[in-house]
Amino acid sequence: MKGQYRVIMEVLLFGIGVAITSFILVNFANLQKNTAIVSTEDQMETVLNSITNGIVKASQMPNSIIRIEIPKSVSGKTYKLFIQNKNNIVAVDLEDTSISVSRKLFNLNESLLIKGEVVSSAGIVEIKNDGSTIIMQRG
Repeated sequence: MKGQYRVIMEVLLFGIGVAITSFILVNFANLQKNTAIVSTEDQMETVLNSITNGIVKASQMPNSIIRIEIPKSVSGKTYKLFIQNKNNIVAVDLEDTSISVSRKLFNLNESLLIKGEVVSSAGIVEIKNDGSTIIMQRG
């Protein structure tokens, strides 16, 4: 009978060890995923800051073209920039569309129409103001 208790104790100890290891691995994977999402969103914010500044500058200079170099990927992922509802600029991850960042455009002439979209693989965004329309396009 003593031998059976020892075997049962060893099996239970092994099971507890496997459970603890599994718990640590699952939590580490979740932490890594969340950190990657935060890093991607932060890098997208930086890109949006540059593009927003370019749009504001272009709006102040009719018949101008501004070229901005952007990273071809953030956190190893390709992303798309586009204008939404005339006054929001959005960056969205092409692989996981749940990862996106938007920025409101302000201090712009209300009569200007703002439109366009660019995929980050272009590497350069061209912001063109023809006097009545600001177009964001591939550079």
